[in-house]
Amino acid sequence: MLIVHLLGHAHVTLARRTVPLSAKAVALIIYLYMEKQPQHRERLANLLWNTPEARKNLRVELARIRSAGLNVFPSSHQLLHLENVTSDFEMWCEAANRSMNQSQLTDWLAMIRGLPFTGLEDLGSSTFQSWVDQQRWLMTQQIEQHLSRMYWRYARENHTWATRLIAERAESLDLEHPGELQESPAVLAVAAGSSLAPAHSGQERSVAVLPSPSAALTLPPSLLQPPLPEPVQLQPTRSKIGAVNFERPHEEHELRQAFRRAEGQSQFVVLHGPPGSGKSHLAESVAQQLDWQEVRVSSLRSSRLMLASLAQALLKVCDAESAEALNRLLMQPASLEEDVVKVAHVLSKVHRPVLLIFDRPQDAPPELIPLFEFLFGASGDAQRVFLLLSREPADQVPLARAMRRAIDRSCRLELALPPLSTLSVQRTLEAQFPFEPVEHLQALAARLVQRSEGNPLHLLSLIDQTADLEQPGGPAFPQALRETLSHEVDRWPAPVREAAERLSVIYGQFDAALARAVLGEASSGNTESLLYEAIRHHILVEAEPEVPLHWPGCVPERTLIPAEPQYVFRSEGLRVTLATQLPQLLRQDIRRRLMTALAEDSPGLAAYYAARANLPEDAALLRGVYTQRLSTDSPLRHLPSQPSRRLPVPLVDVPADVGHSLSLLPEIPLSRQGYLLSGNRGGLTVLSSSRYGHPSTLTLRFDLPAGLSHLQSSVRLLWRLDVYGGGEELGPALTPFALRLGVQGSRAAQVLMPYELGDYREEGVSHRVHSNVTLGSWMEHELTLDEPAARTLELSVRAVNVSLTIKALRLNEQNLLNY
Repeated sequence: MLIVHLLGHAHVTLARRTVPLSAKAVALIIYLYMEKQPQHRERLANLLWNTPEARKNLRVELARIRSAGLNVFPSSHQLLHLENVTSDFEMWCEAANRSMNQSQLTDWLAMIRGLPFTGLEDLGSSTFQSWVDQQRWLMTQQIEQHLSRMYWRYARENHTWATRLIAERAESLDLEHPGELQESPAVLAVAAGSSLAPAHSGQERSVAVLPSPSAALTLPPSLLQPPLPEPVQLQPTRSKIGAVNFERPHEEHELRQAFRRAEGQSQFVVLHGPPGSGKSHLAESVAQQLDWQEVRVSSLRSSRLMLASLAQALLKVCDAESAEALNRLLMQPASLEEDVVKVAHVLSKVHRPVLLIFDRPQDAPPELIPLFEFLFGASGDAQRVFLLLSREPADQVPLARAMRRAIDRSCRLELALPPLSTLSVQRTLEAQFPFEPVEHLQALAARLVQRSEGNPLHLLSLIDQTADLEQPGGPAFPQALRETLSHEVDRWPAPVREAAERLSVIYGQFDAALARAVLGEASSGNTESLLYEAIRHHILVEAEPEVPLHWPGCVPERTLIPAEPQYVFRSEGLRVTLATQLPQLLRQDIRRRLMTALAEDSPGLAAYYAARANLPEDAALLRGVYTQRLSTDSPLRHLPSQPSRRLPVPLVDVPADVGHSLSLLPEIPLSRQGYLLSGNRGGLTVLSSSRYGHPSTLTLRFDLPAGLSHLQSSVRLLWRLDVYGGGEELGPALTPFALRLGVQGSRAAQVLMPYELGDYREEGVSHRVHSNVTLGSWMEHELTLDEPAARTLELSVRAVNVSLTIKALRLNEQNLLNY
């Protein structure tokens, strides 16, 4: 078989013999192999030669290929393609799935002989050179992912000889250190159900389960293999990505109601949500169920383009007479006003109900607003729904704001697509795997939602990558979502994009002062304006202040205006996408800037940036300063030495009266202070938003019913913990925890943690730690809070990665969740 060699200097071999070919011939074969589709000779000639005799040169090169013994191209065909060809990269990737001894691993690493596609840099046209650069970048990313995956596989098995070989090979090739890529630790955290591993997505991330050799912090081997239940091998009835659908009952109901209202008068709908949230899928699904005709308008960049796009779409659904009129309009346009009237007339003649879908309304210029208003008004009593698919809410889209003013409230709907709830994903898994225990599927749903931030596109990628969903492999951040976000990034103004890329190196929240330290000369003294533009483009959002939430409703009890606003990226996926676009040298420079800026106020986080910047001495010094500032009994002085062994007896089934109790929260997740809260079959689910950084403290306050204000009896907690990662490696000032229960104003609290931890005192409150917590099972804890004058119970969560569900919080048989 013909083999193209891409991992280093590009060449071709046949039967283990190098075929003597020119660089242009090798480039031609590699291009056809990579593109996988037949290519016309003229296009290939123009790609590889910048001369008027390009076709002649191609014929000569094809003849030389045949004379070298490769009869792969028929001489009479205008389309060229390759069959029965593989590459050393394919073989290298396939070998990565097998276990290897030291000799086999050495041979596998030796297959990477240098930078991919070497020798093809200066060939052909600028288009071909750009293609080579793009393919090299993509292949380098995949090589780093495979090296990282292998590194962490051997690290988990404590094979230091293997991790050393892999790290040395990556260093020799000037690749990212495999121990510093977050992808594999995130995979391990989800696959193993580890209680200590932060599991957020992306490539340019921090050290998670296992630090790199340059990190200042180390975890003992005992934490790498916590006691786990037997993995469940799930065999899906349908494994393809298109076969899995997530329920959105509330949003689907609201959209159906708008379609029904259109029977009397046209409706204007704004459906908004982040990339990958499933806006198109939901709209098209409802239209198909109700038998509506879809007409998609792909361009809103100008009035003319919008009108032409609408006319082309209508050609598929109108009659012959109308089609003739539209063709004349497209080929011989008249004035804009005349053509608008003609298109509106054709639209009114379509007999079926029509859903008009308009993509990217934020691109619409002001001149488009009168045209849009006319089309909407001209539709009259016909069954028409004008649907804008937006990434931003309606009040941030000028076209939507204008239509809001011009249209009666009864004719419009603004509908958001929030992150998927754990319950929605669990129901999908139950439909896919009807014979699996609900207990296992609930734990799996929580881990999947935690990794994906509730993004449907990300979730589908995780589910589709493997039939064994207890160990979802593949990239922690799917290429499809990365490309979607990258396309969005490309549309931003250059100064905003460059500033956002630099800021993406920051973990978690930051203020304007830290932004100035990162941007430096790049901001030209205009940091505040850049931050404003980043918020306006929905790149950053202002972080919510930490204030208690009152149950029910989870409404903040008081408004707290911070002296200095804190900023955070709208999603971890966007931050990761931006960070991966930065060169490694620039990332390291920004980490050093962050180390300097944070050394005084946050030495723990500064130590982490120093370790990531490969400054071990500075990291050790800052870590020492951080430790000195902690109290003597603070758990943050020492990471836990071993996971909990005192596990409670899990509850196999939730009591029926609890499982079917009334939930005071809807299934739609509420976003509060970096967490998502939602109802879950009578309970409360708390899910962190996966932004990597110091964890915020979420506090829920429950007013005690009359007669229960004297807490001299036990509080019974029925709950489960499916994901936990505190983020201790980032050096937080306060100790993270899975759950804390106390009384407002009290000097004592009960803390529930999934690993051994001593009691401690922090912020004037004595914390008694209960380590009899396990992941993935229902548990019942009975806690005594002796407070004779208690009026309000407080329940708090503080973690970087957490997913927990509370079914009951009982005091004297009164479930406070239903009060």
